[in-house]
Amino acid sequence: MKTVLLLNPPARRVQLRDLYCSITSKGNYLWPPIDLLVLSGNLKDRFELAVVDAVAERLSPRAALARVAAAQPFAVISMTGSASWPEDEDFLAQVKGRLGCLIAVCGDLCVDPDPWFLRDHPWLDALIADFTTPEINAWLEAEGKSGRPFAGIRHRFNGGIVEGWAAGGVGGGRTLSYPPPRHDLFPLRSYRLPFVRDYPVTSILTNYACPFGCTYCIQANAVLGHRHRPVENVIEELRVIRDLGVRELYFRDPLFESRPADALRLCRALAADFDFSWACNCRADTLTDELAAAMKEAGCRCIAFGFETVDTETLRRHEKPLTVEQFRGAIALCRRHGIEVAGYFILGLPGEHFETGLKTIDFAVQSGIDYASFAVPSPDHGTRLRREVVADRKIEAGFRIFDRSRSGVSFSEWLGTEDLNRLLRIAVTRFYFRPSYVLKALGRARGLRQGFELLRAGWAVVRSWLGDLGRPAS
Repeated sequence: MKTVLLLNPPARRVQLRDLYCSITSKGNYLWPPIDLLVLSGNLKDRFELAVVDAVAERLSPRAALARVAAAQPFAVISMTGSASWPEDEDFLAQVKGRLGCLIAVCGDLCVDPDPWFLRDHPWLDALIADFTTPEINAWLEAEGKSGRPFAGIRHRFNGGIVEGWAAGGVGGGRTLSYPPPRHDLFPLRSYRLPFVRDYPVTSILTNYACPFGCTYCIQANAVLGHRHRPVENVIEELRVIRDLGVRELYFRDPLFESRPADALRLCRALAADFDFSWACNCRADTLTDELAAAMKEAGCRCIAFGFETVDTETLRRHEKPLTVEQFRGAIALCRRHGIEVAGYFILGLPGEHFETGLKTIDFAVQSGIDYASFAVPSPDHGTRLRREVVADRKIEAGFRIFDRSRSGVSFSEWLGTEDLNRLLRIAVTRFYFRPSYVLKALGRARGLRQGFELLRAGWAVVRSWLGDLGRPAS
């Protein structure tokens, strides 16, 4: 069989590129790219597979290129992203020049309605808009010589671009199934997450995209189409993971409880037949007491919520009509069941003032949550927010390469770009540099190894923060 190489390309900083997101990790945290894992499941029966995660293995471009070449692949499928494309472009062009193999990429740049990414880079052979598509096998077997559409894939043929977008979403249905991925090919001991106590760790998916319509979130993109995996399909993968000796999981679902009955069934199976510890993403208004209790019994250690902002008018404007009372209720629910809480925050959404940003930071500090991730708004490809700010001429349509985790461009009529970056620095300083937080984090450590990991992650945040102080507003 021919070899397909799945690649997470090298980067100077730790890059998080999967699930249509692209940011620089501030705390050196990194998880197995779910896109490549799912692809490995769909490809494993028809191709030899090789995996190079140059970020996890800390490979230099030269070492990564040698590893890729040694595998002698006829095709490379690579992660990429808006935060890392300049580096990715240089490396993938070298791969193409040296090996002459097919090169397909997946990531946030691939879901822009305009296929500029393929059009502007003639050495690229395909964009994978839907990494769950089983049609990836047929496209690879055609070796770039077929002009028919392949669902979820845009590819080059005879000097043109063949669109594989299906009307109503590339998914073509409400359910999603795929064979258990080849977790064994990934460097599972090289990934790091703040809530993990025992390595190795891996990622898993129970549903795809999101049924809600938040304007700023790529997971609300109607093109992707929200789909769920049958519980039996997930359990089949869990058995494979267990047999590898892995006990820590990161559920990469945008919303773990998007189908509450399925989530309950899965939790009961996890409690009865497995011994995993895990974390996931939930929503403050959809997590119930019954489900939280079942999640804890099933091994859930941490739940992350997208709080975004405490300004209810801003939340309504962006199609997330939640309240601070609901946020506090979700935190209290997790506390009652002994589950840690992480919060995602977006500082400076359109319509916000500097003062509301400060109130959001106050909430993050005072709420007692265990972890926080602060970002600024970004015009992510395929989102409604991007369409709006382009239409309002707040950015040019060609503004495509950016890193929301480090600095941003203001889309609020009440905030300048420097205000936005100042808010980000204040948030990181106030949340992570509190003596009480440092002591609490170290108190959670189980043994010297995890204590060292927490200190190392904290130092990465400090270095990133100090570096950003000297960055000009972008």
